[in-house]
Amino acid sequence: MKVGAGVSIAPYNPLWPDEFDRVRTELLDTLPSWILSIEHVGSTSVPGLDAKPIIDILVAVPNLSASLTLVPALEGLGFVYRPDDELPDRHYFPRTVAGLRRHHLSLAEPRSWHYQNSVNFRDALR
Repeated sequence: MKVGAGVSIAPYNPLWPDEFDRVRTELLDTLPSWILSIEHVGSTSVPGLDAKPIIDILVAVPNLSASLTLVPALEGLGFVYRPDDELPDRHYFPRTVAGLRRHHLSLAEPRSWHYQNSVNFRDALR
């Protein structure tokens, strides 16, 4: 279902958690010493909820400024750093697969507004 401005909503796909797990493993294999936790957030993380078919991944890092050293490794995985993100307490990286936006990755400190809001909103929806 199209909802405007190129945004489509898809029926819940039970493979979304598997896709998150695949990306989680990819990140842990690439950045193991930087990751405090990895959370599946956003609408695809809520069982049974129709959603835009993009997996939102939230990676907790110990220091947001220092995590900029991860940009080359993440870009090597196909994530594109967007330095002009509108949220000041995260670093944002979308990833396109086969011509379609499939992943949104955020790096944030666990006590940041972005991290807390993303996890709390997901938990409330669940």
